[in-house]
Amino acid sequence: MGRKAFCVPALVTSFIAWVLLLLCTISTPTTFHTSSPFNFVQATQLGNITDVTGTGASPDRLLTGLKLGSWGYCTEGVIDKGYKYCSNNQHGYNITFKSAQDNSQAAYQTTQIKSSWTRGLVVVVVAFVFAVIGFILSFIPHLMVMLVASIVHFLAFILALIAFAIQIALYIYTRNKLNQITSGISVVPGPAFYLTLISLPLLFFSALTVCCGWRKEKRGDSYPAAYDNSYGGGGIGSKFSSFKNRFSRNKDVSGDGSEKIPMQTSRQRVLDAYKSDA
Repeated sequence: MGRKAFCVPALVTSFIAWVLLLLCTISTPTTFHTSSPFNFVQATQLGNITDVTGTGASPDRLLTGLKLGSWGYCTEGVIDKGYKYCSNNQHGYNITFKSAQDNSQAAYQTTQIKSSWTRGLVVVVVAFVFAVIGFILSFIPHLMVMLVASIVHFLAFILALIAFAIQIALYIYTRNKLNQITSGISVVPGPAFYLTLISLPLLFFSALTVCCGWRKEKRGDSYPAAYDNSYGGGGIGSKFSSFKNRFSRNKDVSGDGSEKIPMQTSRQRVLDAYKSDA
């Protein structure tokens, strides 16, 4: 019972962490090719740029909003409000934008967000899987399983940290790329960016708590068993117990409640002592 109670904080923080990472996993776009509230980078006030990626996007559609997720991106048009267009779900995607302004107002006519910068977003999915495994293992009150659960939680923390670093790099990269073809844009981290950040201390706390629980249980198992003072054992306690048992067997309680010790010959006392020590 003590072991389970000790791991309750780890179970709570681990549960919250993998739920947050799950929301990052199902970020924009969803399996229904629609926009979700969870994305890593979002941009507004794009200055009427167009999407010329060639994956079904209309090159004549002027854009004002952009969201980048784990499996693709969604855009908002100037006329058709709302993020109604989303790319097909895929691991590692490219986006090519073209400026609708004159060359004198934009440094470049086109710019591209390459797949080498979006492919790493899948690391957050791997961190989610490890967080779920660590959460399940934390329910098993076994010494070796507790050690494995602590290691798995720590690996989930490392993966989430790598995913967060990739998201920071993508945010800076996207902002620089969009600034090449338009001005006055607003590029900010999305909700999934902050969800990944919040999951980091939760996963670290889970790993640390389970590890402390494992060390506590291991230290408890290493204590020697209680000293056996039962009759016939070794040591001073057993000799005292043997003497007490011999004395109690030789007592005779009379009818009036008084105790009488019967007289014994030397031979009888030696035999009793031998039997009690055997």
